[in-house]
Amino acid sequence: MIHDLRFGCGLAGFAALGNIWVTWNPKGCNTKSGANGRAKSHCPFNGSSDRLCRSAGEPREAYGVRPACWRFRATHRAPKREQAPRTPGASRHSVAALPATPRCTILSSPITKPQSLIASRAIASGFSLIELLVAVGLMSLIVLGLLVMFQQTQRAFTGSMTQVDMLEGARATTDLIERELEQMTPSHTPYAANFISELAPPTQNVTPAVSFQDLPGTGSPPLRRINVLHHFFFLTRENQTWRGIGYLVGPPALGVGTLYRFSQETNSSVETLRTNFDFIASQLYRNRVTTNLLTRMVDGVVHLRVRAYNTNGFLIVSNVLSEPFVQVKWDPRPPISGTEVDYYFWSNAVPAYVELEIGFLEDRAVGRFKSLGSPSATSANAVQQQYLTNHVGQVHLFRRRVAIRDVDTLAYK
Repeated sequence: MIHDLRFGCGLAGFAALGNIWVTWNPKGCNTKSGANGRAKSHCPFNGSSDRLCRSAGEPREAYGVRPACWRFRATHRAPKREQAPRTPGASRHSVAALPATPRCTILSSPITKPQSLIASRAIASGFSLIELLVAVGLMSLIVLGLLVMFQQTQRAFTGSMTQVDMLEGARATTDLIERELEQMTPSHTPYAANFISELAPPTQNVTPAVSFQDLPGTGSPPLRRINVLHHFFFLTRENQTWRGIGYLVGPPALGVGTLYRFSQETNSSVETLRTNFDFIASQLYRNRVTTNLLTRMVDGVVHLRVRAYNTNGFLIVSNVLSEPFVQVKWDPRPPISGTEVDYYFWSNAVPAYVELEIGFLEDRAVGRFKSLGSPSATSANAVQQQYLTNHVGQVHLFRRRVAIRDVDTLAYK
């Protein structure tokens, strides 16, 4: 009901102004006689026992009984009884002797609630056990998700940093070989080797270091890439000093090895430089290296190939009479018989262009490859070879075509 003081009774605005006295005198309280002869009030405050005021016909409030209203600290004051003119036969305590309209005086003050209601509402505003379990479970899922995401991010970051380091080392090695190949110089000595490239090891009764890798997405059966390991030697000159430089991979265990650099200088006979390189290479392939002429460059090399091109830019694949100081040999050893070429350049002949291909296996894959077994065991060899075949995506191939500066065009006439 709009006049109910429990919901404000229109006095909530006045209550906020402080401790004030509000006197309200309802004008619409009319008293009518009911069927039983008692007075019936139409006052809007009539009803249950918690109303602020009742009809004048109710004797409880008439005699000063306060209604139960805690919200506005309302007090009910019974008016003074006025002496009504008596009629003959009228009783002193009859209804007609009571006032027709009560006056309700309300003390408006700041709202105060019982402690029991505050405590009950505080208890009702807490979390239940099921709510706590659901919250803890959701929080655990969020923490686990963040932990997994953090681990994957850290793994990806570590892998990318390792790959970047490996690629930087491989690129630096390739740049070094390229700069040195550009300085290749013919010796103009009949029996001196200016440039040599052979499939390693060069011994004909030894199986060459070859590995195969299946290329994904090339059909069934998939195409296979052949990884070969060459070693090559060439001469450079600085003033009157001849320097023999060579690169080789060893020991080539199942097609994976370490790249070494050979370097030696002389001022007299240049033929001895190639002889020393062949001797050190044979010792390296037998794991008997005891010299300081080799420098370790990088690990995990699976492919090293060098090809020679003439002045017209064509690949040299056969012996030509017009090129007497160039010798070409096709390696007959299986499993790649007839696919790889060995080059020998003498006297004043050097390649016009050299194509360098070098493949590097990632560091993690190299460590895994070495941990699979000893190269001397047959079963371990098969496992390592299968591992290398299945990880073609972890091999990074660099290819450069190098133009040789000191090319004697008379060697190709």
